[in-house]
Amino acid sequence: MTRALLVRSVAALALTLTACTSVLGLDPPTLAPCLDGGCDAAVHDAETSSDSGAVETSCAESDAAPDATPAGVLCGGGCFGATYCTSPNPVCCQTTNDAGVTTYACTSSESVCTGYPIVCANDDDCPGSDICCHFTTKMTCDTTAACPTTDLVCRPGMPIDCPTGKACDVPAVNAGVTSPYDLCQP
Repeated sequence: MTRALLVRSVAALALTLTACTSVLGLDPPTLAPCLDGGCDAAVHDAETSSDSGAVETSCAESDAAPDATPAGVLCGGGCFGATYCTSPNPVCCQTTNDAGVTTYACTSSESVCTGYPIVCANDDDCPGSDICCHFTTKMTCDTTAACPTTDLVCRPGMPIDCPTGKACDVPAVNAGVTSPYDLCQP
């Protein structure tokens, strides 16, 4: 099921349930903020309450894109806290503990990362003509010849990042965890 079809189906269901809500007097339905699988429910579905007693989730706010892209390698994002890694800690490190909780943090090098190192989040993070490529052991800058087109790391909504006929709409799976980074796929 494509993401667009899923979104339309969920919208139709929400509309139907909203109509029933007015008749039955129930609260309107809500969706988990990380329904697309890009979050770790143990950490990112945590709810916080405000002084008014309303319940909020941290995911909804973190999905918004910043007005301008900060310098450095995007580390995390989506429903995971996002930061940008710059010198002296230019490498993003994705780690998942024994309880299955995934976190992202900036480290000084790939060798210091005890999880999945992320050297780039798109081609702009790479020098010269190198591209950002997703491998099973890391995301790093490499040559076009060494990176299959289905492993190109891209920015959602940036068709220029992908070859003709491919879209930036498939989340990368890093070390068994669906990450907030996307790949070019048909």
